[in-house]
Amino acid sequence: EMKNGKTAFLNFQSYTLDMSLYAKSMSGHIVDARELYLGQLLTYDPTISQIENQKRYAEAHQRLIWPAYVITLVLVAVAVLLSGEFNRRGHWKRIVLATIYGLLVIFSAIGLRGLMASHPFMVPVAYINLLTPALISCWVLSDHQRRARAAKIANMQGSAV
Repeated sequence: EMKNGKTAFLNFQSYTLDMSLYAKSMSGHIVDARELYLGQLLTYDPTISQIENQKRYAEAHQRLIWPAYVITLVLVAVAVLLSGEFNRRGHWKRIVLATIYGLLVIFSAIGLRGLMASHPFMVPVAYINLLTPALISCWVLSDHQRRARAAKIANMQGSAV
C-alpha cells in the first residue's frame, strides 16, 4: 500500500496446524549415541546390540577425553617454544615444530576415536595418547627450568671471578 499511503492489516482469528504427520515420523526415531547424556552412555543397555553399546561406551570416553586435549596441546606448545634459547630473529622454526607436534597429537586422537567404537580395548590407549605428550611436555619444561637456573648460576659465578 505504498502507492495509496494507507496501511493494511491482515488479521487471523485462528490457525490450525496439523502436527500428526510429523509426530508419526518421530516415533520410529533411533537414538544416536551423540544425543545421550554421559550417564546413559556408560550404562549397558540390553535392548540394543553389542556394537551399539560399544559405540556408546566409546562416545562416553571421547566426551571425557576431548576437553583435556586443550591442556595437553597447550603444554606441548609451551614446552616446544620455551625449550630452546632466545633468538632475536624469531622462533619460526619452533612455531612450526610446535604446530607439527600438536597436529600429530590431534590426528592420533581422531584415529583412536574411530578405533574405540569397534575395539573397546583401545580406550586405555586413548588415555595414554592424551597423557603421554602432556607428561613429556611437563618433563621438558621442568628440565628447561633446571637448565636455566644452572646457566644463571654459572653466569653469576663467571662474572664474580
